[in-house]
Amino acid sequence: MTIATSQQSSLKSVWTIPSIMEGLEECYPLWDIYSPKCEPFWAVSSKWKGCRTVYDACRGVTLASEEGTPAVVFVPNRHLANAIKVASKVKLQSPLILVVEDHPSLAPQLFPRESAKRAGLCVVEPCTPSEVAYCAAVAAKLSASTLKPVVLITHHGLLGDQQL
Repeated sequence: MTIATSQQSSLKSVWTIPSIMEGLEECYPLWDIYSPKCEPFWAVSSKWKGCRTVYDACRGVTLASEEGTPAVVFVPNRHLANAIKVASKVKLQSPLILVVEDHPSLAPQLFPRESAKRAGLCVVEPCTPSEVAYCAAVAAKLSASTLKPVVLITHHGLLGDQQL
């Protein structure tokens, strides 16, 4: 039984969303979490203590900037344009990370990297599951040092089955 539990704990550390939170917690112990009630993030993000449901990711960005505490906003494809637009205009007192879904086969018309770049936001993108926690920590440090939101791109291939 102990072996199965330790293997499950090891698996959790390579899943994208828990790995993101692990990386962010290296920089700040507490993060406000905002997530729309839709996939691909809701199933896992809703289980995190203190996760706030928002009807749209841009509302999460607004609330996060008003709170003035470290925050992460999960941004599904369908909320990308509005969330980036709002994020480009907010004034921050604490780090803000936008975890953005990239699903090119489902939404080939969306270009999250280019959208963020045009809005003047920094983009961090892990290529493999082993880079996720590190990239999340880097995103948190960038946001803290610049007091601007940072976009953490998560390709759908990294999201996999998040039902742990």
